[in-house]
Amino acid sequence: MPNFYTTFGQGHNTPNAYMKITANNIDEAREMMFVWFAARWSMIYTEEKFLPQIKEFNLYERGRIAGTPEESDCQFNSLTGKEVAE
Repeated sequence: MPNFYTTFGQGHNTPNAYMKITANNIDEAREMMFVWFAARWSMIYTEEKFLPQIKEFNLYERGRIAGTPEESDCQFNSLTGKEVAE
């Protein structure tokens, strides 16, 4: 399955973070982001377009999404967009 990447933008509490999403296609990846974060994210990219940006913009991986919240290792609360305390 291909990987996609989303960013959160400067207005988010983690502006230099990205999420890695494993999905069948970009539309499915977008739907998964809405399940996890509602509209609290910025852009979605294919792997080819995104990987060069990691180094260029000093981005770091904040978590991965591959299915439902129970199946993923995302470190955010899907409703608030805030980091989950461990």
